[in-house]
Amino acid sequence: MAAVDEIPGEWAQLYEWAPVTLDGADPLTNDAVYSVLLVKGDKVQAFSEAGRVDFKLFAPGSGSVDTDADIATARGTDNEGFPDIDYSATQTGEYYVDAYAPEASGVTTDSIYISWVPFTALTRNGAAAQAVSYAQRAGISCTLRDGDGAAFDLKVPVQLWRSVAGGAWDLVTTLAETENPVKSYTAPITTRTAFKMVVAEDEFTQGSTSAIKTVIPGTSLQTPIAPAKMSHSKYSTIFGTLKPRHTARTTPVRIYKWRLVSGKWKSAGYSNAKASNYLSFTKYASSVRLPYAGKWRVRAYSPADSGHAATWSSGYDYVTVK
Repeated sequence: MAAVDEIPGEWAQLYEWAPVTLDGADPLTNDAVYSVLLVKGDKVQAFSEAGRVDFKLFAPGSGSVDTDADIATARGTDNEGFPDIDYSATQTGEYYVDAYAPEASGVTTDSIYISWVPFTALTRNGAAAQAVSYAQRAGISCTLRDGDGAAFDLKVPVQLWRSVAGGAWDLVTTLAETENPVKSYTAPITTRTAFKMVVAEDEFTQGSTSAIKTVIPGTSLQTPIAPAKMSHSKYSTIFGTLKPRHTARTTPVRIYKWRLVSGKWKSAGYSNAKASNYLSFTKYASSVRLPYAGKWRVRAYSPADSGHAATWSSGYDYVTVK
């Protein structure tokens, strides 16, 4: 079968060698034109086996390889110095690859290879940061899109990378290759964790990296346990538990105090609570004196740190002071 020598040519059989015989001295047999449909950002590549032919690329809407201007920036040479095409589409449409024999070269026989490398973009779904409870499942969701921004059902491996507490990025897993353009991953979060998704670049896919999603958990802070009755003249211990483990002998928790005055809770400041190791986590405790008789309540608070958001205990404990 003779090559089609004019636009629109024939549809390129991508990733297959196409034998051609061209005559540089005959305008009717000097071109082999192939059509390829590209979305904005897609890359088209073309080269020959023996390097005996040259190439031109024509944009959507072109009418003739003999009279229209080609996309000159698409032409180049490969590592062996052979003519080739390597071009990323600036618009969506039907492009035309023209393989031709140089003038006066006579009859030329070669094989042409045309490839299509799709543009991919992983767009993060949702906000850049998310606050969660301690050990709540959370993570990142991205949508794989083409160069026009449309959801793309290309089956490619998507890598999930994670950075814990500002540390180095580690590859956690490679998500299954499915036609669903939405890619998601979640895990229990116990310290500040950043996520991103990556499509690795290879000969069949352009690489892309999503925007980063950071998940910030609170701590797991037990409501403080206080004696039901206390003396206004004596110190008593108020305690609870804190996850994750914090450094012993530091004061990662505050115990806030309120006194009931004329039917309203009046703030009485806070006392720092010291950490000690308890099982795999932390016990906090503070020696507290409530200086006036009456009804009191206490609540625990852990300030924000590099790995966790500020957290209040879920409830209060109540004390009667004599």
